[in-house]
Amino acid sequence: MRVGVISGGTIEQMLVRLGGKVSHEHYDYIFCENSCQTYQGGKLIDPLNMETILTRAEIIEIINWSLEYIAKLNLPFKRGLFIDYREGLINISPSGRFGGENLVQLKGEWVKFDRENNIRQKMVSDMKEKFGAWNKLSWVVGGNSGFDVFPQNWDKSLVHRFTKNFENIFYFGDKTDPILRGNDWPCFSHESTFGFSVKGPSDTLNIVKNLFF
Repeated sequence: MRVGVISGGTIEQMLVRLGGKVSHEHYDYIFCENSCQTYQGGKLIDPLNMETILTRAEIIEIINWSLEYIAKLNLPFKRGLFIDYREGLINISPSGRFGGENLVQLKGEWVKFDRENNIRQKMVSDMKEKFGAWNKLSWVVGGNSGFDVFPQNWDKSLVHRFTKNFENIFYFGDKTDPILRGNDWPCFSHESTFGFSVKGPSDTLNIVKNLFF
């Protein structure tokens, strides 16, 4: 059995989310940025960079449009990192990614506000209207803070370039709604994958135990 974990986040962000002390020794593969930055045994393999698809001018246009859009939003608060530029994608957070002692309270406030007002979904819709004619981009809403913009077909299903030699592939994710098409949907629904929709870590653990132990 081989175990891999995948996220749109960077390696640093992933290791923090996995408990801080978690290392490459715990996973056969760590797929960062939808597998654009993939580590096997602690070594980076087959890295991809979106600048091979998008020109610098196009990327700057996307960022400038996003910042202008966010500036006009009337939100409960704005602070922290609004644009997180990564190798394989651009993560955009309308309210900003932030830390500190008020993190939990503010994040809860933002999640509630976004659910009631569909801020991220509306921004993605407006971006598709603005940049859809390029025929180069895809969007996906994941997590609670923001959404990702990346070259077409560079969603999480990109990981399957590493899984061709595996007989069975099991995928666990929480953003699997067939209507919203969250960031887990591409792998969850992939023809080569047995997809499982989970509510959290404990739910995942119970399913894994029932399947393999």
